[in-house]
Amino acid sequence: MDALNARLEKLMHIMSKERAQRLATKETLRQNQACLNATAGQQKPAPASKPMCLPNHKPSMRPMAPLPRCLLDWPPCCHLPRAIPHRRQKSGVCRLVYEGLHSNLVPAVPGQSLQRASVITTASGAEVALRYLCQIGTVLAYTQDFNQHTRTVGWADTLLMSLYQNGLKENIQLVMVMSNVEFDSLQSMQAMAQKAQTIEGIQRDC
Repeated sequence: MDALNARLEKLMHIMSKERAQRLATKETLRQNQACLNATAGQQKPAPASKPMCLPNHKPSMRPMAPLPRCLLDWPPCCHLPRAIPHRRQKSGVCRLVYEGLHSNLVPAVPGQSLQRASVITTASGAEVALRYLCQIGTVLAYTQDFNQHTRTVGWADTLLMSLYQNGLKENIQLVMVMSNVEFDSLQSMQAMAQKAQTIEGIQRDC
């Protein structure tokens, strides 16, 4: 009888020990889960977003503004609208390409002054050409022609062109380059814009 009682006590001790171990294991698991939940609940601070813009290497020019989201989301292969919109109604790539080119219609030859009538006539012709380009062209095709043109006139070796050819998306690159290029004359700007109308992929039947 004493032996049976001793055996029962031993079994009870073993069972209570196992129960204590199970409770300790459950508590450990609960604490670990609580730590995981707390870690998951803590949101890491978002890194500061860097503007999609190039450094301004020309102190005489105004700083480059960050590119808007509408440009980042614009598919580079999309055709631009066929109707010529009012300038205030331009949006996305079409507006930025137009304004980037239009803002650089400057006679940059030192010591050479152009007659007022010549400047107005040439600038008007370039503006018409650019509007026509925005009407029927695609940004991708115009970018290809711009690459070819820059190699011809020697811009391809500049730091800006290196960033342009190896950096961001084509529709973003084009606007940044156009905002930094200073054409040597209004005539060269007009010739480039008009040439872009006739390259393969730009001219389309109505």
